[in-house]
Amino acid sequence: MKFTPHAPPPDEELTELLCEFCAPDSWEECDGGESDSPQHCSCGRPLEGSLTSDGITYVLDQAEETARDGYTGTTGIGNGPPYYVGSPMWAVVSEWIDSLSWYHLDGDEGARCEALGRLFSKWDSRLKREVGS
Repeated sequence: MKFTPHAPPPDEELTELLCEFCAPDSWEECDGGESDSPQHCSCGRPLEGSLTSDGITYVLDQAEETARDGYTGTTGIGNGPPYYVGSPMWAVVSEWIDSLSWYHLDGDEGARCEALGRLFSKWDSRLKREVGS
């Protein structure tokens, strides 16, 4: 869910969005529209929302770049939004890949998404074994 301080007119872009945990009670739930990249709250928590076709391409490209960097184990993000601090970058983009399942991608995009999802799932299992959870 996304929340905003007020519902903007249809032609106005939302400039501030927060997650359900950070939004004051006075804020209104909104859909936030489409974006060209995943949206996040100031705490770093991913926000639900629609991606444009450029946004889908962005997610796939970022995930492939992260996959090329290889498995980094427990080496996490050292600074940034609190939600992701300590998480390996591949875990972050893995969440983005998971969100693409709603798009029912086919062809090249679908194949890329499935392959990346399988890779990140294997890495997640490996990480859980390493940390004993």
